Amino acid sequence: ILIVDDLKANLFALSALLKNAKFDCDCALSGNEALKLLLKNDYGLIILDVQMPDMSGFDLAELIKGNSKTEDTPIIFLSAIAIQRGFFTQ
Repeated sequence: ILIVDDLKANLFALSALLKNAKFDCDCALSGNEALKLLLKNDYGLIILDVQMPDMSGFDLAELIKGNSKTEDTPIIFLSAIAIQRGFFTQ
């Protein structure tokens, strides 16, 4: 499982929960870091924070779905709070 979130505390909490359930997890603090990991590794699931600086979870998902290596990887969007109204309509 690849977890992508710009907040270290969120990455720590979610990865600890999943590792406790015996899942293998990698973490990325940004969309660019996630893309680098996706080039090196295959994942059965990607959990994306919706609101991140530089590249939103929606933008990252478009790049993931546009790549033949990662297009079939399931994505779950996760966000603790919605700051910008535009994220509700995407």
